[in-house]
Amino acid sequence: MTSDYNPRLQKYGELWRKFSKEKKPASDFPNPKVKSQEDSIKWSLKLQNTLDKKAQKTGHSTDNVKKEFSTGSKTFIPSLFPNLTRVHWGLAHVNMLLREGNQLDFDGLLVVPDEQALEQSRADVKNDNLDFDFDNVDELFLEQETVTEQSY
Repeated sequence: MTSDYNPRLQKYGELWRKFSKEKKPASDFPNPKVKSQEDSIKWSLKLQNTLDKKAQKTGHSTDNVKKEFSTGSKTFIPSLFPNLTRVHWGLAHVNMLLREGNQLDFDGLLVVPDEQALEQSRADVKNDNLDFDFDNVDELFLEQETVTEQSY
């Protein structure tokens, strides 16, 4: 089997080797989990502000940015990246979307954030105090606007 049998799996493996082995400062443990509706509201507002800033800065719609965050956070596998959170992974997906536009190479398989997007997500978490984690994106209040057609 050649090393290019699946570039996505190879890329995932490279990221895993880098991010799963590094030491995390003691001050980063533990990332608080969303445990109550109050937590959910508090963290959702912080995250929403970050996503809004990113959307406005790049001209993308906030709904697309929220959708990409949600999609990315759902694909996170905590056991493979114990030093990252779903917040990091979701923001890394957003960072890739904003950098590459709507040209993400997605063919139904897992989209793996690149190292640059992950490093930016770490800076986002640190700068915007997003040091929390959650088990499911549905624990957060990140509803996207729905447009309904009205008949007159």
